[in-house]
Amino acid sequence: MASQYPAVKNHASGYTFYISLVSQASTKSMQGNPTLAAGDFKIAIDDGAPANLATLPVVDADFTKRVKVVLSQAETNGDNLTIICADASGAEWCDLTINIQTVPRRFDDLAFPATSGRSMVVDAAGLVDANVVKLGPTGSGTAQTARDVGGNVDVVLSTRATPAQVNAEVVDCLNVDTYAEPGQEAPAATNTLVKKIGYLFKFLRNRITTIASTVKVYADDGTTVDQKSTISDDTTTFDRGEFGTGP
Repeated sequence: MASQYPAVKNHASGYTFYISLVSQASTKSMQGNPTLAAGDFKIAIDDGAPANLATLPVVDADFTKRVKVVLSQAETNGDNLTIICADASGAEWCDLTINIQTVPRRFDDLAFPATSGRSMVVDAAGLVDANVVKLGPTGSGTAQTARDVGGNVDVVLSTRATPAQVNAEVVDCLNVDTYAEPGQEAPAATNTLVKKIGYLFKFLRNRITTIASTVKVYADDGTTVDQKSTISDDTTTFDRGEFGTGP
């Protein structure tokens, strides 16, 4: 069953809602089978003059203390609808006023993506899962890469990815420094602080050898040359600033 809430302005099906009327004889109770007559229910649209409802409300046969009110399309054509309920005979049920504010569309008319939230599920190639819809007001179900989304996005890998693939997605989505891989390029003045600290850590921790005129710093495996620097023939010292020529 389609929703009836909230009331839509000038909707073709109008608007239906239910009320109960308080008994004048016992104000702690709702009136059972209230007598409803022409002139008992009026509507004022956007502060206009009250007029009788086009359709007289009726008592629900299965629930005698419930009254069904049906508004026509014309009666919903306003931003504020005020329903005034007053017993014409003045002796059975208490007065009641109901104000309804209309909206452009109902909840059923709003399109929601099949997968909501900020998390993007991507595979090892960096592609967004086809079941994840494209962000935007239309909610179109178009698969895309994480870099197309851009900005501050949570990336969840659906399969085991390589360091290079993880780095690519982090750079594209978050624009932050990535972690170092074995055999990474030589440190330079333009390297990030993360890389500079990484090479300094290797220099202090890893194996270092001096063979002929070359000083070599090895990677974590102890056999792969990570960096090297050539010592000139006329000196027995080397300048750490010379490192950066690569293995």
